[in-house]
Amino acid sequence: IRKKIKNHVIFRFSSIYGEYMKEGSIIPRYVNQSLSEDQIIVWGNGQRLQNYIHVKDAAKLLSLAVSSNKTGTYLATDSREYSNLALAKIISDNRNCQIIFKNEDSSPSKTYDNNYTKDAFKWSTETEFKTGVKNYIKWKVKQF
Repeated sequence: IRKKIKNHVIFRFSSIYGEYMKEGSIIPRYVNQSLSEDQIIVWGNGQRLQNYIHVKDAAKLLSLAVSSNKTGTYLATDSREYSNLALAKIISDNRNCQIIFKNEDSSPSKTYDNNYTKDAFKWSTETEFKTGVKNYIKWKVKQF
């Protein structure tokens, strides 16, 4: 017999980033290119938008959910998106490498409104994206 769960929370995460993140995603790819080739290849004009959430901010939100009596589905995202070009510039400024534009990028941009989540859990991300990427680069350089 199935028991009905009274309180549950489902989070829909955007791209989680930080140490040990999946190598095939864009942040590790760009950082790896900057380390091995002194360049970053950006598809299209780099204007595609993506939302990122630092792993520490994601963990904090999960912790808040565990200690709450909330029920429902929520977005676990940062409050803004960043273009691929903005990401490449953060890395390029840190690594002093060249940005090269190549081919076309027909991937859709992803944008989210996380106000419902922020209000429900009295939460917001604390890791500024530029700082999080710089910290990832420092960690990656040690691994490289």
